Amino acid sequence: MWGSAAIAVAAMVVLGGCSTGSDSAEAARTTPPASSPTAETPRPSEVAAEADDEPVLMPDLSKGLYTAVEDLRSVGAHAAFVDEAGDDVSSQFDPESSDFQSTPYVFVSQSIAAGRGLSGYTEVTVKVKHADTTITVDFSGPGGSITELDGSRLSQSTDLPQQWTKTLPYEYTSDFTATNPNTAGTVTCTITQGSKTILTNTASGPFASVTC
Repeated sequence: MWGSAAIAVAAMVVLGGCSTGSDSAEAARTTPPASSPTAETPRPSEVAAEADDEPVLMPDLSKGLYTAVEDLRSVGAHAAFVDEAGDDVSSQFDPESSDFQSTPYVFVSQSIAAGRGLSGYTEVTVKVKHADTTITVDFSGPGGSITELDGSRLSQSTDLPQQWTKTLPYEYTSDFTATNPNTAGTVTCTITQGSKTILTNTASGPFASVTC
């Protein structure tokens, strides 16, 4: 009698200390697998934050006056272009405007210095002035002459070098006649405003004349 009871108790102890098959499966489902150490991939927000840390600098508009609108847009800024009289001439610098580059201007100053850090939307005033007018005469050789007619006033310069140049203020209103020396070849007169060529005339032969 005692022998049967002892065997039953022993069987209960053994069963209580062992895991059944269903218990093992449940443990496998609830225990997360161990992860192997790997390099952390930065989150998109972290990458954007790092990009935002890059300084935004004011461009140097003197190096590309007619591309200034795009340069400023790229850094989130807006420019008002004003001339010597204080008039707004921003349409001259807007590629979408019919006035774009219709009158040559040159850079004078910008209200925010080039290389200065910017933060958020920025307004900058860019001062410009009308480009000077330059007249250049290329003779066939040295010894040519130029006659200038300014209204009723007539003046003449003689025995000039092979290339003669004069810088004139904006809207200068004189007529020039260039005459070749007694040398075969061409005489060419060119008028420019800034980097824009306004007029070119050429004549050929000794004592040939050209007007511009």
